[in-house]
Amino acid sequence: MDRHDPVFRDDAGRPMSRQRMNVQFKRVCEAAGIGRDWQRRETRHSFVSIAPDSGVPVEDIADAVDTSTPMSPAPCTGTRSPIP
Repeated sequence: MDRHDPVFRDDAGRPMSRQRMNVQFKRVCEAAGIGRDWQRRETRHSFVSIAPDSGVPVEDIADAVDTSTPMSPAPCTGTRSPIP
């Protein structure tokens, strides 16, 4: 699997469309008890904000969110409350 291949696939193994992913994401959020108002991008921002507090090196965070430089997540880092 190439690092740019789609991670989420439908039941037939095809890459999931953006619209379908949004529907599935809202279902997961609702099932987790956090409501349907979350956007997928908010989980990325939460990860970038919370990971440094857990000791994750900035370079690993940059790699995980596929930024071009390790310094890219720096403006987002800081102590944040975890997702409720």
